[in-house]
Amino acid sequence: MRAGYSKEINDLFTLVNEKLNGRAPLEDIIETCNKILSVGRELNDDYLIGNGYFGLELAYFNNNLDDDMIRTHVHTVPHLIAGADYESLIRSYNNIGVISVSRNNFSNALENYLLAIDVCKTHKLKYREGITYCNLGDMYKSIGDYRHALNYYKKAIKLCSENHDPNPFFNSNLLLMYAGELFCYVKCNKYDEAKIALNKIDEFSSKAEDDYHLIAEIGAKFRYYMNLGNEVAAMEFMDTFLKQLEKVTTLHDFFVYILDICNELYEKKHYEYIIKIAHIVESRMAFYEGCSPFLRGWIADYKIKYYKAINNEKHYYKALRSYHEAIERRNAFIKKFNKSIVDSQIKIEALTEKYRKTEESIEKLKLNAEHDQLTGLYNYGYIKDILEEMFSDAAAKNEHLAVVIIDIDFFKQYNDTYGHQKGDLAIKAVADVLKSVSNDNIIPSRYGGDEFIILIKDMTDDVVIDVCNSIRKSVEELNIEHTGSAISDRLSVSIGARNSVPHKANKSWDYLYAADMALYDVKEFKKGGLQLVHRYLTPKSKAGNKDNKVTIM
Repeated sequence: MRAGYSKEINDLFTLVNEKLNGRAPLEDIIETCNKILSVGRELNDDYLIGNGYFGLELAYFNNNLDDDMIRTHVHTVPHLIAGADYESLIRSYNNIGVISVSRNNFSNALENYLLAIDVCKTHKLKYREGITYCNLGDMYKSIGDYRHALNYYKKAIKLCSENHDPNPFFNSNLLLMYAGELFCYVKCNKYDEAKIALNKIDEFSSKAEDDYHLIAEIGAKFRYYMNLGNEVAAMEFMDTFLKQLEKVTTLHDFFVYILDICNELYEKKHYEYIIKIAHIVESRMAFYEGCSPFLRGWIADYKIKYYKAINNEKHYYKALRSYHEAIERRNAFIKKFNKSIVDSQIKIEALTEKYRKTEESIEKLKLNAEHDQLTGLYNYGYIKDILEEMFSDAAAKNEHLAVVIIDIDFFKQYNDTYGHQKGDLAIKAVADVLKSVSNDNIIPSRYGGDEFIILIKDMTDDVVIDVCNSIRKSVEELNIEHTGSAISDRLSVSIGARNSVPHKANKSWDYLYAADMALYDVKEFKKGGLQLVHRYLTPKSKAGNKDNKVTIM
Protein backbone atom coordinates (compact mmCIF):
# COMPACT_ATOMS: atom_id res chain seq x y z
CA MET A 1 0.00 0.00 0.00
CA ARG A 2 1.11 3.57 -0.71
CA ALA A 3 1.38 5.59 2.48
CA GLY A 4 -1.16 8.36 2.97
CA TYR A 5 -3.97 6.79 0.93
CA SER A 6 -7.05 4.93 2.10
CA LYS A 7 -7.50 1.20 1.58
CA GLU A 8 -10.11 1.92 -1.12
CA ILE A 9 -7.67 3.99 -3.17
CA ASN A 10 -4.87 1.45 -2.75
CA ASP A 11 -7.27 -1.29 -3.80
CA LEU A 12 -7.87 0.66 -7.04
CA PHE A 13 -4.10 0.80 -7.63
CA THR A 14 -3.82 -2.93 -7.06
CA LEU A 15 -6.77 -3.65 -9.33
CA VAL A 16 -5.50 -1.59 -12.26
CA ASN A 17 -2.04 -3.18 -12.01
CA GLU A 18 -3.57 -6.65 -11.94
CA LYS A 19 -5.67 -5.84 -15.00
CA LEU A 20 -2.71 -4.37 -16.88
CA ASN A 21 -0.41 -7.29 -16.07
CA GLY A 22 -3.15 -9.79 -16.84
CA ARG A 23 -3.99 -8.09 -20.14
CA ALA A 24 -7.62 -7.60 -19.10
CA PRO A 25 -10.07 -6.24 -21.70
CA LEU A 26 -9.36 -2.61 -22.58
CA GLU A 27 -12.80 -1.44 -21.43
CA ASP A 28 -12.25 -2.89 -17.92
CA ILE A 29 -8.90 -1.12 -17.54
CA ILE A 30 -10.32 2.19 -18.78
CA GLU A 31 -13.16 1.93 -16.24
CA THR A 32 -10.74 1.40 -13.32
CA CYS A 33 -8.40 4.18 -14.46
CA ASN A 34 -11.30 6.59 -14.75
CA LYS A 35 -12.21 5.80 -11.13
CA ILE A 36 -8.66 6.74 -10.07
CA LEU A 37 -8.90 9.94 -12.15
CA SER A 38 -12.23 10.80 -10.55
CA VAL A 39 -10.87 10.39 -7.00
CA GLY A 40 -7.71 12.30 -7.94
CA ARG A 41 -9.66 15.25 -9.31
CA GLU A 42 -11.95 15.27 -6.29
CA LEU A 43 -8.93 15.40 -3.97
CA ASN A 44 -6.93 17.65 -6.32
CA ASP A 45 -4.14 15.06 -6.05
CA ASP A 46 -1.57 15.12 -8.88
CA TYR A 47 -0.17 11.71 -7.97
CA LEU A 48 -3.58 10.07 -8.36
CA ILE A 49 -4.44 11.98 -11.55
CA GLY A 50 -1.04 11.16 -13.05
CA ASN A 51 -1.46 7.47 -12.27
CA GLY A 52 -4.97 7.43 -13.68
CA TYR A 53 -3.69 8.83 -16.96
CA PHE A 54 -0.62 6.60 -16.88
CA GLY A 55 -2.80 3.51 -16.48
CA LEU A 56 -4.78 4.61 -19.55
CA GLU A 57 -1.53 5.22 -21.42
CA LEU A 58 -0.31 1.70 -20.66
CA ALA A 59 -3.66 0.21 -21.66
CA TYR A 60 -3.56 1.98 -25.03
CA PHE A 61 0.10 0.99 -25.46
CA ASN A 62 -0.67 -2.67 -24.73
CA ASN A 63 -3.46 -2.61 -27.28
CA ASN A 64 -1.33 -0.93 -29.98
CA LEU A 65 -3.54 2.20 -29.97
CA ASP A 66 -0.76 4.68 -30.67
CA ASP A 67 -2.80 7.83 -31.25
CA ASP A 68 -4.87 7.36 -28.09
CA MET A 69 -1.72 6.70 -26.10
CA ILE A 70 0.05 9.82 -27.41
CA ARG A 71 -2.97 12.02 -26.64
CA THR A 72 -3.08 10.60 -23.12
CA HIS A 73 0.68 11.06 -22.64
CA VAL A 74 0.25 14.84 -22.99
CA HIS A 75 -1.96 14.79 -19.85
CA THR A 76 0.11 12.17 -18.02
CA VAL A 77 3.49 13.88 -17.81
CA PRO A 78 2.61 17.18 -16.04
CA HIS A 79 0.70 15.36 -13.28
CA LEU A 80 3.43 12.73 -12.77
CA ILE A 81 6.01 15.50 -12.42
CA ALA A 82 3.79 17.47 -10.01
CA GLY A 83 3.03 14.28 -8.06
CA ALA A 84 6.75 13.30 -7.98
CA ASP A 85 6.04 9.84 -9.41
CA TYR A 86 9.34 9.57 -11.24
CA GLU A 87 9.18 5.80 -11.83
CA SER A 88 5.98 6.17 -13.87
CA LEU A 89 7.33 9.32 -15.57
CA ILE A 90 10.37 7.39 -16.83
CA ARG A 91 8.15 4.58 -18.10
CA SER A 92 5.92 7.10 -19.87
CA TYR A 93 8.89 8.67 -21.67
CA ASN A 94 10.09 5.20 -22.64
CA ASN A 95 6.69 4.25 -24.02
CA ILE A 96 6.69 7.28 -26.31
CA GLY A 97 10.25 6.41 -27.35
CA VAL A 98 9.21 2.88 -28.30
CA ILE A 99 6.22 4.18 -30.28
CA SER A 100 8.46 6.72 -32.06
CA VAL A 101 10.93 4.01 -33.09
CA SER A 102 8.09 1.91 -34.52
CA ARG A 103 7.16 4.96 -36.63
CA ASN A 104 10.76 5.61 -37.73
CA ASN A 105 10.72 8.91 -35.81
CA PHE A 106 14.16 8.42 -34.28
CA SER A 107 14.64 12.07 -33.37
CA ASN A 108 11.56 12.03 -31.13
CA ALA A 109 12.54 8.63 -29.72
CA LEU A 110 16.00 9.89 -28.77
CA GLU A 111 14.55 13.03 -27.19
CA ASN A 112 12.23 10.99 -24.94
CA TYR A 113 14.90 8.45 -24.00
CA LEU A 114 17.24 11.29 -23.00
CA LEU A 115 14.45 12.85 -20.92
CA ALA A 116 13.99 9.49 -19.18
CA ILE A 117 17.74 9.14 -18.52
CA ASP A 118 17.87 12.66 -17.09
CA VAL A 119 15.11 11.78 -14.61
CA CYS A 120 16.87 8.50 -13.79
CA LYS A 121 20.17 10.23 -13.02
CA THR A 122 18.55 13.08 -11.07
CA HIS A 123 16.64 10.69 -8.82
CA LYS A 124 19.16 7.83 -8.83
CA LEU A 125 16.78 5.29 -10.38
CA LYS A 126 19.46 3.07 -11.83
CA TYR A 127 17.28 0.11 -12.71
CA ARG A 128 14.98 2.30 -14.80
CA GLU A 129 18.07 3.87 -16.36
CA GLY A 130 19.13 0.38 -17.43
CA ILE A 131 15.72 -0.26 -19.00
CA THR A 132 16.05 3.01 -20.94
CA TYR A 133 19.52 2.04 -22.19
CA CYS A 134 18.02 -1.23 -23.41
CA ASN A 135 15.45 0.75 -25.39
CA LEU A 136 18.25 2.88 -26.83
CA GLY A 137 19.99 -0.34 -27.83
CA ASP A 138 16.82 -1.44 -29.61
CA MET A 139 16.67 1.90 -31.43
CA TYR A 140 20.27 1.73 -32.67
CA LYS A 141 19.77 -1.93 -33.60
CA SER A 142 16.78 -0.99 -35.72
CA ILE A 143 18.92 1.37 -37.83
CA GLY A 144 21.72 -1.17 -38.19
CA ASP A 145 24.22 0.54 -35.85
CA TYR A 146 25.15 -2.62 -33.95
CA ARG A 147 28.26 -1.22 -32.24
CA HIS A 148 26.28 1.49 -30.46
CA ALA A 149 23.44 -0.94 -29.80
CA LEU A 150 25.86 -3.35 -28.09
CA ASN A 151 27.26 -0.53 -25.98
CA TYR A 152 23.80 0.36 -24.69
CA TYR A 153 22.81 -3.27 -24.10
CA LYS A 154 25.97 -3.74 -22.00
CA LYS A 155 25.15 -0.63 -19.97
CA ALA A 156 21.60 -1.87 -19.49
CA ILE A 157 22.72 -5.32 -18.32
CA LYS A 158 25.24 -3.85 -15.88
CA LEU A 159 22.82 -1.33 -14.35
CA CYS A 160 19.89 -3.72 -14.08
CA SER A 161 22.02 -6.58 -12.72
CA GLU A 162 23.46 -4.38 -9.98
CA ASN A 163 20.30 -2.42 -9.11
CA HIS A 164 17.31 -4.65 -9.73
CA ASP A 165 15.62 -4.11 -6.34
CA PRO A 166 12.30 -5.98 -5.96
CA ASN A 167 11.35 -5.70 -9.65
CA PRO A 168 8.63 -8.21 -10.64
CA PHE A 169 10.05 -8.75 -14.14
CA PHE A 170 13.78 -8.64 -13.40
CA ASN A 171 14.72 -11.93 -15.08
CA SER A 172 12.42 -11.37 -18.05
CA ASN A 173 13.97 -7.95 -18.67
CA LEU A 174 17.51 -9.34 -18.45
CA LEU A 175 16.51 -12.04 -20.91
CA LEU A 176 15.35 -9.35 -23.34
CA MET A 177 18.65 -7.46 -23.02
CA TYR A 178 20.76 -10.55 -23.64
CA ALA A 179 18.56 -11.38 -26.64
CA GLY A 180 19.34 -7.95 -28.10
CA GLU A 181 23.03 -8.47 -27.36
CA LEU A 182 22.98 -11.91 -29.02
CA PHE A 183 21.38 -10.47 -32.15
CA CYS A 184 24.05 -7.72 -32.44
CA TYR A 185 26.93 -10.16 -31.91
CA VAL A 186 25.53 -12.36 -34.69
CA LYS A 187 25.26 -9.36 -37.02
CA CYS A 188 28.87 -8.43 -36.18
CA ASN A 189 30.02 -12.04 -36.76
CA LYS A 190 31.26 -12.29 -33.16
CA TYR A 191 30.16 -15.84 -32.50
CA ASP A 192 32.29 -16.43 -29.39
CA GLU A 193 30.61 -13.48 -27.69
CA ALA A 194 27.26 -14.58 -29.13
CA LYS A 195 27.69 -17.99 -27.49
CA ILE A 196 28.19 -16.33 -24.10
CA ALA A 197 25.03 -14.25 -24.62
CA LEU A 198 23.18 -17.42 -25.66
CA ASN A 199 24.18 -19.13 -22.40
CA LYS A 200 22.95 -16.10 -20.45
CA ILE A 201 19.63 -16.26 -22.26
CA ASP A 202 19.23 -19.90 -21.26
CA GLU A 203 20.10 -19.01 -17.67
CA PHE A 204 17.48 -16.26 -17.40
CA SER A 205 14.90 -18.16 -19.42
CA SER A 206 14.66 -20.72 -16.62
CA LYS A 207 14.07 -17.90 -14.11
CA ALA A 208 11.77 -15.66 -16.18
CA GLU A 209 8.72 -14.48 -14.28
CA ASP A 210 6.43 -15.01 -17.27
CA ASP A 211 6.66 -16.18 -20.87
CA TYR A 212 5.79 -12.82 -22.37
CA HIS A 213 9.37 -11.94 -23.30
CA LEU A 214 10.15 -15.35 -24.80
CA ILE A 215 9.37 -13.97 -28.25
CA ALA A 216 12.69 -12.08 -28.13
CA GLU A 217 14.59 -15.15 -26.89
CA ILE A 218 13.21 -17.44 -29.59
CA GLY A 219 13.76 -14.82 -32.29
CA ALA A 220 17.38 -14.24 -31.27
CA LYS A 221 18.10 -17.97 -31.23
CA PHE A 222 16.53 -18.31 -34.68
CA ARG A 223 18.94 -15.68 -36.05
CA TYR A 224 21.87 -17.31 -34.24
CA TYR A 225 21.36 -20.78 -35.70
CA MET A 226 20.36 -19.48 -39.13
CA ASN A 227 23.61 -17.52 -39.40
CA LEU A 228 25.60 -20.51 -38.14
CA GLY A 229 24.20 -22.47 -41.07
CA ASN A 230 22.16 -24.82 -38.89
CA GLU A 231 18.91 -24.24 -40.75
CA VAL A 232 17.18 -27.28 -39.25
CA ALA A 233 17.57 -25.95 -35.70
CA ALA A 234 16.71 -22.43 -36.86
CA MET A 235 13.42 -23.50 -38.42
CA GLU A 236 12.48 -25.45 -35.29
CA PHE A 237 12.79 -22.17 -33.41
CA MET A 238 10.75 -20.49 -36.14
CA ASP A 239 7.87 -22.90 -35.52
CA THR A 240 8.09 -22.13 -31.80
CA PHE A 241 8.27 -18.42 -32.63
CA LEU A 242 4.97 -18.59 -34.51
CA LYS A 243 3.26 -20.34 -31.57
CA GLN A 244 4.58 -17.74 -29.15
CA LEU A 245 3.59 -14.88 -31.45
CA GLU A 246 0.00 -16.16 -31.33
CA LYS A 247 -0.03 -15.26 -27.61
CA VAL A 248 1.26 -11.71 -28.05
CA THR A 249 -1.10 -8.79 -27.78
CA THR A 250 1.31 -5.83 -27.43
CA LEU A 251 3.21 -5.65 -30.70
CA HIS A 252 5.35 -2.61 -29.89
CA ASP A 253 7.49 -4.55 -27.42
CA PHE A 254 8.59 -6.96 -30.13
CA PHE A 255 8.23 -4.95 -33.29
CA VAL A 256 11.98 -4.73 -33.92
CA TYR A 257 12.43 -8.47 -33.39
CA ILE A 258 9.55 -9.36 -35.68
CA LEU A 259 10.88 -7.07 -38.38
CA ASP A 260 14.41 -8.49 -38.07
CA ILE A 261 13.16 -12.05 -38.38
CA CYS A 262 11.08 -11.22 -41.46
CA ASN A 263 14.14 -9.64 -43.07
CA GLU A 264 16.12 -12.82 -42.38
CA LEU A 265 13.33 -15.01 -43.76
CA TYR A 266 13.15 -12.86 -46.87
CA GLU A 267 16.92 -13.10 -47.43
CA LYS A 268 16.80 -16.89 -47.03
CA LYS A 269 13.66 -17.12 -49.25
CA HIS A 270 11.44 -18.68 -46.57
CA TYR A 271 8.51 -16.68 -47.89
CA GLU A 272 5.83 -18.97 -46.46
CA TYR A 273 6.81 -17.99 -42.90
CA ILE A 274 6.65 -14.28 -43.72
CA ILE A 275 3.00 -14.51 -44.67
CA LYS A 276 2.25 -16.60 -41.57
CA ILE A 277 3.81 -13.92 -39.35
CA ALA A 278 1.92 -11.18 -41.21
CA HIS A 279 -1.41 -12.98 -40.70
CA ILE A 280 -0.76 -13.48 -36.98
CA VAL A 281 0.17 -9.82 -36.46
CA GLU A 282 -2.86 -8.76 -38.50
CA SER A 283 -5.12 -10.84 -36.27
CA ARG A 284 -3.74 -9.07 -33.20
CA MET A 285 -4.81 -5.71 -34.64
CA ALA A 286 -8.19 -6.78 -36.01
CA PHE A 287 -10.01 -5.88 -32.79
CA TYR A 288 -8.98 -2.23 -32.77
CA GLU A 289 -9.58 0.06 -35.72
CA GLY A 290 -7.24 2.71 -34.29
CA CYS A 291 -4.23 0.40 -34.22
CA SER A 292 -0.94 1.88 -35.43
CA PRO A 293 -1.11 2.59 -39.18
CA PHE A 294 2.65 2.05 -39.29
CA LEU A 295 2.18 -1.55 -38.18
CA ARG A 296 -0.52 -1.97 -40.79
CA GLY A 297 1.82 -0.53 -43.40
CA TRP A 298 4.56 -2.93 -42.32
CA ILE A 299 2.26 -5.94 -42.78
CA ALA A 300 1.22 -4.73 -46.23
CA ASP A 301 4.88 -4.15 -47.14
CA TYR A 302 5.78 -7.76 -46.37
CA LYS A 303 2.74 -9.03 -48.20
CA ILE A 304 3.96 -7.09 -51.23
CA LYS A 305 7.36 -8.80 -50.96
CA TYR A 306 5.78 -12.20 -50.46
CA TYR A 307 3.30 -12.05 -53.37
CA LYS A 308 5.93 -10.55 -55.65
CA ALA A 309 8.34 -13.39 -54.77
CA ILE A 310 5.72 -16.05 -55.62
CA ASN A 311 4.47 -14.12 -58.71
CA ASN A 312 0.89 -13.77 -57.45
CA GLU A 313 -0.04 -10.59 -59.31
CA LYS A 314 -3.61 -10.33 -58.03
CA HIS A 315 -2.66 -10.45 -54.35
CA TYR A 316 0.44 -8.35 -55.01
CA TYR A 317 -1.66 -5.39 -56.18
CA LYS A 318 -4.13 -5.95 -53.36
CA ALA A 319 -1.28 -5.75 -50.83
CA LEU A 320 0.06 -2.69 -52.61
CA ARG A 321 -3.26 -0.90 -52.15
CA SER A 322 -3.33 -1.86 -48.44
CA TYR A 323 0.17 -0.45 -48.03
CA HIS A 324 -0.81 2.91 -49.43
CA GLU A 325 -3.97 3.03 -47.35
CA ALA A 326 -1.81 2.64 -44.24
CA ILE A 327 0.58 5.35 -45.39
CA GLU A 328 -2.37 7.62 -46.16
CA ARG A 329 -3.61 7.31 -42.60
CA ARG A 330 -0.15 7.87 -41.15
CA ASN A 331 0.69 11.00 -43.11
CA ALA A 332 -1.70 13.93 -42.87
CA PHE A 333 -0.66 15.36 -46.23
CA ILE A 334 -1.84 12.23 -48.10
CA LYS A 335 -5.53 13.16 -48.40
CA LYS A 336 -6.80 10.51 -50.65
CA PHE A 337 -5.56 7.17 -51.90
CA ASN A 338 -5.91 6.73 -55.62
CA LYS A 339 -6.62 3.09 -56.33
CA SER A 340 -5.38 3.13 -59.89
CA ILE A 341 -2.06 1.36 -60.50
CA VAL A 342 -0.62 4.40 -62.29
CA ASP A 343 -1.28 6.73 -59.39
CA SER A 344 -0.08 4.07 -56.98
CA GLN A 345 3.24 3.91 -58.82
CA ILE A 346 3.61 7.69 -58.65
CA LYS A 347 3.00 7.58 -54.92
CA ILE A 348 5.50 4.73 -54.52
CA GLU A 349 8.17 6.88 -56.15
CA ALA A 350 7.27 9.82 -53.89
CA LEU A 351 7.37 7.53 -50.87
CA THR A 352 10.77 6.18 -51.88
CA GLU A 353 12.12 9.73 -51.93
CA LYS A 354 10.56 10.38 -48.51
CA TYR A 355 12.27 7.30 -47.08
CA ARG A 356 15.57 8.44 -48.60
CA LYS A 357 15.23 11.76 -46.79
CA THR A 358 14.29 9.89 -43.61
CA GLU A 359 17.49 7.88 -43.86
CA GLU A 360 19.44 11.12 -44.30
CA SER A 361 17.70 12.51 -41.20
CA ILE A 362 18.70 9.40 -39.24
CA GLU A 363 22.32 9.86 -40.26
CA LYS A 364 22.11 13.50 -39.23
CA LEU A 365 20.61 12.45 -35.91
CA LYS A 366 23.49 10.06 -35.29
CA LEU A 367 26.05 12.72 -36.21
CA ASN A 368 24.46 15.34 -33.96
CA ALA A 369 24.26 12.90 -31.06
CA GLU A 370 27.96 12.01 -31.34
CA HIS A 371 29.71 15.07 -32.78
CA ASP A 372 30.49 18.58 -31.68
CA GLN A 373 28.65 21.00 -33.98
CA LEU A 374 31.42 23.62 -34.17
CA THR A 375 34.37 21.34 -34.99
CA GLY A 376 32.86 18.12 -36.33
CA LEU A 377 34.95 16.14 -33.82
CA TYR A 378 33.37 13.61 -31.47
CA ASN A 379 31.82 15.30 -28.44
CA TYR A 380 32.67 14.57 -24.80
CA GLY A 381 29.55 12.48 -24.16
CA TYR A 382 30.41 10.12 -26.99
CA ILE A 383 34.13 9.95 -26.21
CA LYS A 384 33.35 8.97 -22.60
CA ASP A 385 31.58 5.88 -23.90
CA ILE A 386 34.46 5.07 -26.27
CA LEU A 387 36.96 5.52 -23.42
CA GLU A 388 35.09 2.91 -21.35
CA GLU A 389 35.25 0.45 -24.26
CA MET A 390 38.94 1.12 -24.99
CA PHE A 391 39.79 0.97 -21.29
CA SER A 392 38.18 -2.46 -20.87
CA ASP A 393 39.71 -3.71 -24.11
CA ALA A 394 43.22 -2.52 -23.16
CA ALA A 395 42.96 -4.09 -19.70
CA ALA A 396 41.81 -7.41 -21.17
CA LYS A 397 44.60 -7.45 -23.79
CA ASN A 398 47.31 -6.00 -21.50
CA GLU A 399 47.86 -3.14 -23.96
CA HIS A 400 48.72 0.51 -23.44
CA LEU A 401 46.07 3.18 -23.48
CA ALA A 402 46.85 6.89 -23.71
CA VAL A 403 44.55 9.77 -22.80
CA VAL A 404 45.79 13.12 -24.11
CA ILE A 405 44.27 16.50 -23.14
CA ILE A 406 45.11 19.56 -25.26
CA ASP A 407 44.46 23.17 -24.31
CA ILE A 408 44.92 26.32 -26.42
CA ASP A 409 47.29 28.67 -24.61
CA PHE A 410 45.95 32.04 -23.42
CA PHE A 411 42.66 31.46 -25.20
CA LYS A 412 40.73 33.95 -23.06
CA GLN A 413 43.20 36.62 -24.10
CA TYR A 414 42.78 35.53 -27.72
CA ASN A 415 39.01 36.01 -27.49
CA ASP A 416 39.46 39.36 -25.72
CA THR A 417 41.85 40.52 -28.46
CA TYR A 418 40.21 39.18 -31.62
CA GLY A 419 36.61 38.44 -30.59
CA HIS A 420 34.61 35.24 -30.14
CA GLN A 421 34.02 34.72 -33.86
CA LYS A 422 37.77 34.57 -34.45
CA GLY A 423 38.02 32.38 -31.35
CA ASP A 424 35.64 29.87 -32.92
CA LEU A 425 37.74 29.88 -36.10
CA ALA A 426 40.87 29.20 -34.03
CA ILE A 427 39.16 26.24 -32.29
CA LYS A 428 38.10 24.85 -35.68
CA ALA A 429 41.65 25.24 -37.02
CA VAL A 430 43.10 23.26 -34.09
CA ALA A 431 40.36 20.66 -34.56
CA ASP A 432 41.41 20.28 -38.21
CA VAL A 433 44.96 19.57 -37.05
CA LEU A 434 43.64 16.82 -34.75
CA LYS A 435 41.59 15.35 -37.60
CA SER A 436 44.75 15.11 -39.69
CA VAL A 437 46.36 12.67 -37.20
CA SER A 438 43.26 10.62 -36.50
CA ASN A 439 42.88 6.98 -37.51
CA ASP A 440 41.40 3.79 -36.03
CA ASN A 441 43.89 3.96 -33.13
CA ILE A 442 43.97 7.73 -32.60
CA ILE A 443 40.54 9.20 -31.80
CA PRO A 444 40.28 12.99 -31.23
CA SER A 445 37.33 14.82 -29.67
CA ARG A 446 36.36 18.18 -28.29
CA TYR A 447 36.35 18.23 -24.49
CA GLY A 448 34.66 21.62 -24.26
CA GLY A 449 35.66 25.26 -24.73
CA ASP A 450 39.24 25.34 -25.99
CA GLU A 451 40.13 21.85 -24.72
CA PHE A 452 40.37 18.61 -26.67
CA ILE A 453 40.83 14.95 -25.77
CA ILE A 454 42.64 12.32 -27.83
CA LEU A 455 42.46 8.59 -27.08
CA ILE A 456 45.43 6.59 -28.38
CA LYS A 457 45.33 2.81 -28.50
CA ASP A 458 48.31 0.49 -27.89
CA MET A 459 51.26 2.83 -28.54
CA THR A 460 54.56 3.31 -26.74
CA ASP A 461 55.50 6.49 -24.91
CA ASP A 462 57.76 7.53 -27.78
CA VAL A 463 54.99 7.19 -30.35
CA VAL A 464 52.50 9.06 -28.15
CA ILE A 465 55.08 11.85 -27.69
CA ASP A 466 55.67 11.96 -31.45
CA VAL A 467 51.95 12.33 -32.07
CA CYS A 468 51.70 15.13 -29.49
CA ASN A 469 54.75 16.94 -30.88
CA SER A 470 53.34 16.66 -34.38
CA ILE A 471 50.17 18.35 -33.16
CA ARG A 472 52.11 21.12 -31.40
CA LYS A 473 54.21 21.77 -34.49
CA SER A 474 51.20 21.74 -36.83
CA VAL A 475 49.36 24.27 -34.64
CA GLU A 476 52.41 26.55 -34.71
CA GLU A 477 52.58 26.17 -38.50
CA LEU A 478 49.01 27.43 -38.76
CA ASN A 479 50.71 30.78 -38.19
CA ILE A 480 47.67 32.24 -36.41
CA GLU A 481 48.59 35.59 -34.85
CA HIS A 482 48.15 35.80 -31.07
CA THR A 483 49.45 39.05 -29.62
CA GLY A 484 47.72 38.27 -26.33
CA SER A 485 49.97 35.27 -25.65
CA ALA A 486 52.77 35.62 -23.10
CA ILE A 487 54.91 32.87 -24.65
CA SER A 488 54.63 33.43 -28.41
CA ASP A 489 53.16 35.78 -30.98
CA ARG A 490 51.44 32.79 -32.59
CA LEU A 491 48.71 30.41 -31.44
CA SER A 492 50.10 27.46 -29.45
CA VAL A 493 48.84 24.55 -27.35
CA SER A 494 49.77 22.82 -24.09
CA ILE A 495 49.42 19.05 -23.73
CA GLY A 496 49.07 16.64 -20.81
CA ALA A 497 48.96 12.88 -21.33
CA ARG A 498 48.84 9.57 -19.52
CA ASN A 499 49.99 6.36 -21.17
CA SER A 500 50.02 2.98 -19.41
CA VAL A 501 48.46 -0.46 -19.28
CA PRO A 502 45.21 -0.37 -17.22
CA HIS A 503 45.23 -2.43 -14.03
CA LYS A 504 42.32 -3.83 -12.06
CA ALA A 505 42.54 -0.99 -9.55
CA ASN A 506 42.27 1.63 -12.31
CA LYS A 507 39.17 3.36 -13.56
CA SER A 508 38.89 5.18 -16.87
CA TRP A 509 38.38 8.36 -14.84
CA ASP A 510 41.90 7.90 -13.40
CA TYR A 511 43.33 8.38 -16.88
CA LEU A 512 41.40 11.59 -17.50
CA TYR A 513 42.39 12.89 -14.08
CA ALA A 514 46.09 12.08 -14.57
CA ALA A 515 46.18 13.67 -18.03
CA ASP A 516 44.36 16.73 -16.68
CA MET A 517 46.84 17.08 -13.82
CA ALA A 518 49.74 16.68 -16.26
CA LEU A 519 48.23 19.47 -18.37
CA TYR A 520 47.80 21.57 -15.24
CA ASP A 521 51.52 21.18 -14.48
CA VAL A 522 52.41 22.23 -18.03
CA LYS A 523 50.24 25.35 -17.90
CA GLU A 524 51.55 26.18 -14.44
CA PHE A 525 55.24 25.87 -15.27
CA LYS A 526 55.77 25.79 -19.06
CA LYS A 527 52.86 26.73 -21.32
CA GLY A 528 53.24 25.41 -24.83
CA GLY A 529 54.88 22.26 -23.49
CA LEU A 530 54.06 18.59 -23.11
CA GLN A 531 54.00 16.29 -20.10
CA LEU A 532 53.39 12.55 -20.23
CA VAL A 533 52.92 10.42 -17.12
CA HIS A 534 52.18 6.79 -16.41
CA ARG A 535 49.91 7.75 -13.55
CA TYR A 536 49.20 10.83 -11.49
CA LEU A 537 51.26 11.22 -8.36
CA THR A 538 51.03 13.92 -5.72
CA PRO A 539 54.00 16.34 -5.63
CA LYS A 540 55.38 14.64 -2.50
CA SER A 541 55.28 11.17 -4.05
CA LYS A 542 56.81 12.12 -7.41
CA ALA A 543 60.38 12.17 -6.22
CA GLY A 544 62.15 8.90 -6.78
CA ASN A 545 59.30 7.33 -8.74
CA LYS A 546 61.17 6.20 -11.84
CA ASP A 547 58.31 4.07 -13.05
CA ASN A 548 56.14 7.17 -13.42
CA LYS A 549 58.50 8.62 -16.05
CA VAL A 550 57.53 12.27 -16.36
CA THR A 551 58.46 13.79 -19.72
CA ILE A 552 58.38 17.57 -20.14
CA MET A 553 59.24 19.26 -23.43
